[in-house]
Amino acid sequence: MVGMFQYPQVAAIQVGSDLVWLVVNMKTRLFDQTPPVYYYTTSDCSGQAMMYVDLMRWGAVTGSTLKYPQGDPAPMIYYSVDDGSGCSQATNEGSGQVDTFAPAGTASLAQFIGPFKVSK
Repeated sequence: MVGMFQYPQVAAIQVGSDLVWLVVNMKTRLFDQTPPVYYYTTSDCSGQAMMYVDLMRWGAVTGSTLKYPQGDPAPMIYYSVDDGSGCSQATNEGSGQVDTFAPAGTASLAQFIGPFKVSK
């Protein structure tokens, strides 16, 4: 069982104490494969990789590995971002908006074998 299915294409799974939301491809009935987006407090994508957290804790799946924001979120100013296509300088400094982040964690999804189906 993948977890709780939320229409139209979202499933929630429990990873430790974190509830992580994943996108399920409705046609292939597998997790969508997407690179994680990492945020850094440095200008060169070095140091601790952080992931954005809002009301929902979204994960990214690459192969059979889940990348997700792990633990308690905290406000952070970032100065670089890696979205899977390389490091770029970007910042939320001076935006007037409080963004919250948590350290990037990983978990194996090897036990979730697709194609998935909806059941009772």
